[in-house]
Amino acid sequence: MKLKNQVCSLELSKKLKVLGVEQESLFYWLYSFGNNNYTLLEKTATNKLHDEDISAFTVAELGDILPSASVVLSLSFEKLDEYHWVTYSKRDRHIFMVGGIKSEANTRAKMLIYLIENELTVKPK
Repeated sequence: MKLKNQVCSLELSKKLKVLGVEQESLFYWLYSFGNNNYTLLEKTATNKLHDEDISAFTVAELGDILPSASVVLSLSFEKLDEYHWVTYSKRDRHIFMVGGIKSEANTRAKMLIYLIENELTVKPK
């Protein structure tokens, strides 16, 4: 499996950064000033991070960030290569589902974005 399929997309990573999610990850979208684009790389001692660099969260890292008690991951019965997240808050009587996404990391990132934007979880630090 390609590395870019194991981390959330650049677009979703940017959104998580804007929402204030702490930028600490095993992989990063590193900004190249000369090419004006991003490259996905593993964080190493030789990689100097800049403000423009963005965490590329893995499935496991997003799993640690998401509130596990309110989120359930299931595979679609119709399309086995798509993921679905369902969150339910008894207190708020709120149900939300994100589905049809082929990357588990992107599915988890979209759910985290939704929860933060709707103040259904404490913003991760």
